[in-house]
Amino acid sequence: MSMNVGEGGGDVSSDINVTPLVDVCLVLLIIFMVVTPMLQNGVPVELPKAKSVIDKPDDDSILQVVLDRNLTVYVRENKIGNLKSKATLDDLRRRMFKYFRDNPAEYIQIKADKNQRYGHVKHLMRLIQETGMKETTLVADEVEPPA
Repeated sequence: MSMNVGEGGGDVSSDINVTPLVDVCLVLLIIFMVVTPMLQNGVPVELPKAKSVIDKPDDDSILQVVLDRNLTVYVRENKIGNLKSKATLDDLRRRMFKYFRDNPAEYIQIKADKNQRYGHVKHLMRLIQETGMKETTLVADEVEPPA
């Protein structure tokens, strides 16, 4: 940028002042950098890898049940409790029955941490099937093909 000093100082300059534009762009960049990590859906879980993955949309018509590495069960990001607790199982069963009564045509996605034992995931699936839900899917990340 330049500045006129001395003679002709009263003339109008036709140069564009880009300083405010740069300031606005930097503020927007910082906002996006802060907000983007918060946009992640659901409870953070390290998913297992699978070779054949079918894409199903993540929308509000899908009930997501999450089993994290500590055996904590979440339904739609609402913490229910630990899978080993009898009170938690009764609460989970009640919530599932209520959900399916209100939304009979929906299906469930189970997101289980990759470090969970198969028996825990199977126990959760059996509990969900007791509610009468027919379609239950397991969520996994796709294995990257070798280069």
